[in-house]
Amino acid sequence: CRDIERELSFRTGRSEILSLINERPELGGISIKFRVNHRGLVDSYELLTEEVSNRSSEDLERIINNDLVFDPTIYQARSVPVVCTVTISGDQ
Repeated sequence: CRDIERELSFRTGRSEILSLINERPELGGISIKFRVNHRGLVDSYELLTEEVSNRSSEDLERIINNDLVFDPTIYQARSVPVVCTVTISGDQ
């Protein structure tokens, strides 16, 4: 994302992640590195926040696999795949 000066824009799934964070105050916030294809679908992800319980990690995986879609990232008039790190905290 930095290379092309773009940020990921959530189409769906952001509210589900925020709900998970708000239900589990011990999370505080999470950082995730996403690999997103040209259509805005998550190809893979890496949870960068280290101290996440197994239950929260499983719930987050379910949200990412079932609910999360980003708007396509446009660069030079084309939709392109990107690798971006997103940090979400409960106060957002």
